[in-house]
Amino acid sequence: MNSYKYDKKKLIETPRLFLRPITATDAKLLVAWKNLLTLESHEVFLSREKINIKQHQTWFKNRAKSRIDYIFCEKFRGTPIGTVHFKNINKALGIAEAGKMIGDSSFRKMGFAKEAFAVWLKYGFEIIDLNKIYIFTDINNVTNINLNLKLGFKFIKRKKNIELPKKNFVTMEISKKAICKLNKILNI
Repeated sequence: MNSYKYDKKKLIETPRLFLRPITATDAKLLVAWKNLLTLESHEVFLSREKINIKQHQTWFKNRAKSRIDYIFCEKFRGTPIGTVHFKNINKALGIAEAGKMIGDSSFRKMGFAKEAFAVWLKYGFEIIDLNKIYIFTDINNVTNINLNLKLGFKFIKRKKNIELPKKNFVTMEISKKAICKLNKILNI
């Protein structure tokens, strides 16, 4: 495994993956992934415009302090596969918005997103001490909606403290009570 390059205290591991914080050196990879995904039919990002390295570097430098971004990598070779994040973290309410994406399409439909997101949610509940995590999903992205349901998310109506980004998104939520289900998915 190539994880020796990374701060082991910040690594999150599963049987097939390791998750590590996104760094400034990931800019080229993340820009390529985002630009590729903007060409797909599902609205992964609020903007459908391509970005460049400079725009990404500006975002990375100025991103909110209430945000945590990780890349998940295949454990054996260290190949980056995708990203997970928490943003709009509100410690007082114990809530945050989560997200995931597979950037390398050759790893799709292999269960990597499910594995990475399950351990990420567990991290949110156990380490960040969240009580509820919500996610916005493109209403047409049935694969992602089904994955969220398998992980324990439930559809919710819009709440006053959660702003919906666009009207063609559904809001889903998972509570800390779902840790048992996440452990089962991760075979823990």
